[in-house]
Order: sequence, then structure tokens, then C-alpha cells
Amino acid sequence: MKNLALLTITVMLATNLSAQNTVAVITHDVNKAFAGYNLHFPAAQKNVYLLDNCGRIVNLWTDTVYSPGNWAYLLENGDILKTGGRNATSNNVIHAGGGGELVQRKDWNDNLLWQYAYNDSFKRMHHDIEPMPNGTVLLIAWESKTPQECITAGRDPSLIINGVLWPDHIVEVEPNGMFGGNIVWEWHVWDHLIQDFDSTKANYGVVTDHPELIDFNYDLNNGKADWIHLNSIDYNADLDQIIVSTPFLNEIWIIDHSTTPAEAASHSGGLAGRGGDLLYRWGNPQTYTRDTSLQRTLTFQHDAHWVDDHLGSNDANFGKLMIFNNRYAFNRSGVNIITPPWDNQNWEYTLQPGSNWGPATYDWTYTRPTPQEFYSPGISGAQRLPNGNTLICSGNQGYTFEIDSAENLVWEYINPLHQGVPFSQGANVGTQSIQHFRMNRYPLDYPAFDGKILEAGNFIELNPNDSLCGLPDIQVCHAPQSPVSTLVDTFSATLLWTGTPGVQGYSVRHRELGYNFWMDNTVNAPTTQLNLSNLIPGISYEWQVYAICDSTHPSNSMYSILDTFQTLSGDSTTGFSLNEPYISIHPNPAKNTLQIETSGLAGSRHIKIIHSNGVEIYSEQTSLNHVQIELNKWPSGFYFIVIETEGARVFKKLMVE
Repeated sequence: MKNLALLTITVMLATNLSAQNTVAVITHDVNKAFAGYNLHFPAAQKNVYLLDNCGRIVNLWTDTVYSPGNWAYLLENGDILKTGGRNATSNNVIHAGGGGELVQRKDWNDNLLWQYAYNDSFKRMHHDIEPMPNGTVLLIAWESKTPQECITAGRDPSLIINGVLWPDHIVEVEPNGMFGGNIVWEWHVWDHLIQDFDSTKANYGVVTDHPELIDFNYDLNNGKADWIHLNSIDYNADLDQIIVSTPFLNEIWIIDHSTTPAEAASHSGGLAGRGGDLLYRWGNPQTYTRDTSLQRTLTFQHDAHWVDDHLGSNDANFGKLMIFNNRYAFNRSGVNIITPPWDNQNWEYTLQPGSNWGPATYDWTYTRPTPQEFYSPGISGAQRLPNGNTLICSGNQGYTFEIDSAENLVWEYINPLHQGVPFSQGANVGTQSIQHFRMNRYPLDYPAFDGKILEAGNFIELNPNDSLCGLPDIQVCHAPQSPVSTLVDTFSATLLWTGTPGVQGYSVRHRELGYNFWMDNTVNAPTTQLNLSNLIPGISYEWQVYAICDSTHPSNSMYSILDTFQTLSGDSTTGFSLNEPYISIHPNPAKNTLQIETSGLAGSRHIKIIHSNGVEIYSEQTSLNHVQIELNKWPSGFYFIVIETEGARVFKKLMVE
């Protein structure tokens, strides 16, 4: 059975309890808070908690050795992927805020499945990790560079005050056995430096001419070893790109993950054709323009990520960037959403010559007018929820809260642990440290909960106010049944299911197998089918559907079981009864220009070219037998060419170099 907790979901009356509750849940508006389970991994203790919205423990992963180093992720199969470290004792050579030691994977029942240490006198993982769709893991890490290595690379000697430098790098680790791992991809800041301090060095250049490179002598940390201090990492599978945050430079960076390791160390290659150079940076244009009149838009930010977790592609903010802006104003933090200037046609973030990357300002900002009320000078994070609410963790305060789209407080939680010791409900926390790095909420229908009996257990705090949660009568809205795929073609498929009574419509999500991100479509009842188009030939997909229930039900249904299908593959010709047409596509692979020549096709034909990521790049209706297409700005990779006439289609593969 799927998520038995949905049948006995626990809610509470809309209540503001801040007058009597001092820790754990102090506000919960059940009608407006997003229903789900909260992952809680507080600092200075060793356990990972999964909590319901009443603050009760639903699952627990324990540890006796490793504290957070600093975050954890609940995977779709119910496993936990978490960082760990023993603070300063983890590494007495490389030690700074956020330092970690290893990554662990445990199953739902707290059994260790894998452990990998990345920590010695030359390197040390820190802050954040990112689980990848194929089972690998991205790690942020420092690496040690000697003064001579730094000077050889053009560093100003006055900016090496600790006798060492720790520039950041990223490694992608493939688990190998229970305690091993293979590094299958890596990216190093060290490979993408520019400087105008020493003209005798190979990387000497005009900094303002190379915004894609990192100025080796732009330093806001007074020459200390921890120069950049990456503190978050996120991956976009649709773009095959990585975003990281550097609070010591007050900016975010996006890099290309489609590169080989060799290309990642260079300035060419990958889908964007730029190797491991920065595709985009934002927050502090002074880092690459040297124009001190330009204002920062970020200050010591954390948790930079694409707005896509548990959201459909039809969400207004899907694909934008969300950032926790720690020092947004004096003694105030903020959360910002921005729209990066992504040009899908040219596969680049648009930058006008002589200018700096946009946008000029934020799409959305949340802050509070009273200083100190919402202020975390370090750590912290935020999450846009599927119902439009926003979950915000003010980490140094140990305070997580949820606001609705009108910015009303609908849920508040104060970490009830100090160094692993729980407070009693009603106790005065005072100035004791209760910080936590982030908090994230997972929807009730998250696949990790499939088949799990999610029984609410004890509270973390002592003497809890257990009268806050009651069991209402619930009229269950049942999930659609019997999902099946039919009429599967090269670029399309029809999805069918058995409907359920009392619904307004259905929400259907599909994705390529192995990808994190879903594409969402909605159909109105009583329709119980969806026709998908613009699929990729030869690709396996999975899909499921839930019912959008009417007002007689308190919530929508669970998702149906998954169904899978595979589109037809390869070059093919369909619909021609007699003479097959002559189709010539050359050169293939192509670089600058593509020629398409046809004969045997009567009348007008429609030519479409679709990138392997599913995006239609080119479309033209023509009756010409010869078409020339310029490819100068097309990203390298595989494409599919579709030539359609009335009742017939031709499919061809194309490689663009």
C-alpha cells in the first residue's frame, strides 16, 4: 500500500500557540500550511529526524560518532544521504566553518549502505552535497595549495597570510563497495583563474574582458586560506548544469556538467562549448567588472538552487533561482527569487558586451521590517512549496517558518535541541545555540513514502503539548487506477487511466527514467487520457497521475502506481506506401551549416529539429527541396530531425559538433 499515513493524516485546528509554546511547533494553520514531512538535521548533535507538521518523529536515523557536515537528503527510495564530521578533530590541517569528513547512505531502517570519506591533509569536503539521478554524489571540497603554487599562478603574496590557500573544487563520486568510491567527474576553481598582478604568468590578462574566469586576487577575506568558501550546490538535470554559492565573494556561479573531466579543466567543450568556465555569475558584479559603483545584490548568501523541487514545469517560478540572502539589509535576512537570463536557443546566459549579467533586481523578496526578527548572518535556506507557500529556515536563530502567498505566517518551528539535549516545552531558550543548517519539507506523495507505514511517534521536546494534533474525519479521494501507455510512437504516446468519482480533473507527470525532474500536465474531468508529444526517440519514460479532488475532500488523491514506456528509436520513415523518398542530410556530424536535400516528397513539408533534451530548436514549413540551416550558435550534441508531409514522416539523427 502507498503511504498509509494519508489515510489517517493528522492535522490540527488553525491555532497560533506562540503564547504557550516556546520550542518545536509554535504556529500551525492546517488550512494553509503545506502538508508534508520535514527533514531536520540540527547542528551539534548526530541524528536526522523526519517530522510531521505537528513536530512528531515519523522516522529517525541515528549516529554516535558524526555530527552534521552539514546537510542531508531523503532519496526517492526512502534512503537518507547525509554528511558527517567530527568538527575540528576531523582534520587539524584544513579546518574552517562548515567542514565535513564523509558522506553516508542509510536505508529507511537506519542500516548503513555506503560510506565514503573525502578528508585528508590535502583536501576536505564541506557544507553541502548533491545526489545525482544516476546514483552518484557531488561533493564540495577544499584543496590545499602552497604559497609557491599560488605565486606561480599569479597570486599577490600579501594575500597568502596563513601560508596556504584552500580554493574549492567539486568531485562527483560513484559508490564502489560499502566504503569506496570512484571519482568520475571533477571541477576545480584552480583551472579557471585570471589575474592582472603578474604579467609573467600564463593566466595574466584583463580581468574585465573575462567574466567567465575568476580573478585570483579579488579577495574579501583578507588573504585567509578559505578564500571562496562554497556553501551550497544544486544540479539541474534538464540543463546538465550545477549552481554553487560563494558567500565570501557574494555571488552565485553556474557551471556546465555536460563536460568530460578534461573539458571541465579547460575553456572549451560541453553543451555550452565553454568547458569548465563560468556560464553565469550573479550577486556581485565587482568581481569581474572592478566597477565599485555597482551595487551587490547578494551578501553572504546560502542555499542557491533552481526552483524545481516537487514542482511541476507549469509552476510560475519553475526554473528560476531561489537564494537565501543572509545579510540582505542591516540586521535583516531576505529570500530572493530571480530569473536568470537563460537563452535556450543559443544555450547561454545572455551577457551584453561591456555590461554585467542580469537581472538588475529580484522577481520576489521576502524580509521583515523589524531588525533581528528574521536575521541569520550565516547558514540557512528556503524552499518554494507546491502550493505556493515558502518554507524558510533562519539557521542561526534555529527558527523555521512557512508563509503563504500573501506572506501570512502559517507554520513556525523552533529547534528544541541544544547540543543534542532537548528542551522542555515552555522553557526559555534564551541565548543558547539551537542553530540548524536548513530544513526541507517533502510532500505526502513523495515516492520515498510509498509502502511505508508513517506512524507519528514521540516529540523531540520534553513535556510536549500533544493536544495540538487531533484526528479528523476524512473522506478519502482515491487515486486513479490502471495507468497504461498506448499508441507509442517515435515522438508521442497516449496515456490512459481509470477515473475516480468526485474529481475536478487529473494531474499527470512524466519524466525520462533516471531524471529527477517531472513534466506536469493537467486535464479536466471526465477526460481520462493525455496525449504526449515532443518526446525523444528511443527513450524510456515513466509516468503517474493523481486526482484533483472536489471540495468534498480535504486534499487531492495520492499518485497512481507508475507506468513506463519507450518511444520508438533511430532513423525511420513511416507512412509512405510506394516509393521511399530520398533524404540527404549533410554534413553529419555538422558544425557551422547543415544542408537538407529531399526528392520524392510531394507538396509542402514541415521540418523540425529537436535537441536531445526535448527542446524544439528549429521549425519551418517549406516546399523547397534544398534547405540550408546555420548552426553557428547551436549547442553541440545530438538532435532529431523530423520531416513531415501529409500522412508521412521521416526521422533522422544529427550530431552537431
